[in-house]
Amino acid sequence: MAYEVKLIFHCLALTTYLVAIIWQLNFMNASLTHSVEVMAMINFKERYFTGWNFIVHVIYFSLALSEDIQEIATQKTRTKKTRSSITYLKAYIFTMFIVPFSVFVTSMFWGLYHYNRELVYPTAMDEVFPSWFNHIIHTCIFIFMVLEFNFIGHHPEFSFRSIFLGMTVTFIVYYTVFFYHYSTVGYFLYPVFHLFSWSEIIGFLAAIYFFSLFMSRFGITVQNFIKTAKCKTK
Repeated sequence: MAYEVKLIFHCLALTTYLVAIIWQLNFMNASLTHSVEVMAMINFKERYFTGWNFIVHVIYFSLALSEDIQEIATQKTRTKKTRSSITYLKAYIFTMFIVPFSVFVTSMFWGLYHYNRELVYPTAMDEVFPSWFNHIIHTCIFIFMVLEFNFIGHHPEFSFRSIFLGMTVTFIVYYTVFFYHYSTVGYFLYPVFHLFSWSEIIGFLAAIYFFSLFMSRFGITVQNFIKTAKCKTK
């Protein structure tokens, strides 16, 4: 029964994301707005961290669904269960990307949104993007991440050093894109950065990096706690 519940959850999460992708690719009508700022966000959508995080979620839950099917097949054929390469890759993605980036994207987006939405998601965005789409990319990612903790008891553990290296490379790549955008276009991807001095921008970006490292470490702690708790109940 546990396998089926996990399968249903992963199907639900992946389907939710695919609906958002299909809508954006086939039904989004950018001509509904005349906002220069919104059009710029649409044209450079592949440079936004939210988009990167969303793609990682799609990859992760695709792997999770593949693993579920593999586990059910193994159970039915009574084949000896071993950790597959999918499990190792999935576990690393969850620890290094899903947990820290989902917490960051959701908390930062909704925090700025309620403070002054024009700094992160201008009102004109509502002319093109429905509220459900906004919630899928900024809210569902956090909800699905939290629920996923119930299904990762079999994940292998990774050293914090390996997470640190992966996280550092990821941020170097993204910050390169971030500053490349500013140098070529002349403005920051996120309006909130125009309120900061250069020293504050560097400090803020450093804080995001260390916050992500902390949340990744926190995620490892939560995973170990859940594994220990499940072992005690057996």
